[in-house]
Amino acid sequence: MKIYVVDSWQKFMGPVIEHWRELGHEVKTGIYWGPELTEWADLAYFYPVDNNAIQASRKQEKPPNTRIVAEAVDIDIYAGHPGAIKYEYLDALIFMARHMKELSDHKFNIPKELPQYIVPGGVDIDKWTMRRDTLEDTTWRGSGDSGLRKGSSMPFRYSISSLRLTLTIPGNSISEERSTIPCGGSVM
Repeated sequence: MKIYVVDSWQKFMGPVIEHWRELGHEVKTGIYWGPELTEWADLAYFYPVDNNAIQASRKQEKPPNTRIVAEAVDIDIYAGHPGAIKYEYLDALIFMARHMKELSDHKFNIPKELPQYIVPGGVDIDKWTMRRDTLEDTTWRGSGDSGLRKGSSMPFRYSISSLRLTLTIPGNSISEERSTIPCGGSVM
């Protein structure tokens, strides 16, 4: 299969592109959308849904032999990019998490006929691990609305407590105090 990946970020799709090449697919990549490569490809994959996907959907007729898929991530959704796409250009829309899809469903008029999928991100644990000795003095930071104060979930609190982390949760404004929650060794 001929795959064209339009990846303006050039940092998250690398392992996917590598995997597709290992499977024997011919993969071409670009930071910017190119109509000729979209026509060349059996599959054009836009990551993320940014100006490339928007411009492609507005300036190019959908090539008849190319399936076009776009993946919307959080910043795209907050910026309104999925709402600017001509949906008839796409064959599918992908989200990394259910809440992103639900937010998009709420914010944009995505046609029900357009297939939408949730494909969670992942980490190759054969390549990437966390060294236990570096976790001892780690601090996680979250926004004031993150729910990590009294209302945080028990599984989350348990998982972080076993890592001996400290959560620092800034207040919602400069004048509001910070909350620091030590998470060392026992369930909070």
